Amino acid sequence: MLGGNSPPKTVDDARLARLPAGERAELVDQQHAVDLAKSNVETAKVGLHDAEQFLSIVQTEHSSAEQRRAAAKQAVDLNSRTAGATGVGTDDAQRELDMATQRLDAGNAKLQYAHNLVDLRKAQVDQRQAELDLAEANVQLARYDRLKAHDQAGDLRREDFVAAHELATSKVNEKKTAVEARRGTVQASQHAWNELHKKFDVAAHTPGAEAPTDAPPPPQPID
Repeated sequence: MLGGNSPPKTVDDARLARLPAGERAELVDQQHAVDLAKSNVETAKVGLHDAEQFLSIVQTEHSSAEQRRAAAKQAVDLNSRTAGATGVGTDDAQRELDMATQRLDAGNAKLQYAHNLVDLRKAQVDQRQAELDLAEANVQLARYDRLKAHDQAGDLRREDFVAAHELATSKVNEKKTAVEARRGTVQASQHAWNELHKKFDVAAHTPGAEAPTDAPPPPQPID
């Protein structure tokens, strides 16, 4: 690990002024990789924002589903006390409670999926940021090597740039692993939500049942 007083791991533009024009141009071309990495970070942040909005919508839906089930349960309890031996209305009240329960079950699964999706998007932002750090480390190492080739590196040390590059590479690998783990969790929770939603949808379209309200589609994944 580098100490707090280690030489800087960046090469400022002033040091490059004495390099041949062609070599400076090649270094500028390498900077394009950094620009692309920055763009990827911003795209990932947009994906995170969309996922957070989706989560907010799902939380509102979930709260509504909880309230509907609580009301349906109260209706069943009230009916059981007032219907007496006739049982009038008992079946309808119980059917509404069953529907509300299935709606809430699907809502619970959807809420878990939405939370997992936000976690994935956060991990993707971290991955893109790590890739940006690596792109910058690549450029700085290339700058050093050009200076060294012309005996203009001065007090800069290659081992500092190599260490920064190795650390950035390690971070990218770490973040990629985290993203893949979270992607698997998202896929599993999305499948669970889809299955419960289908079950609820079928039940809701039986005669006498209330049609479900279509939910907004989840944000599209970022590869």
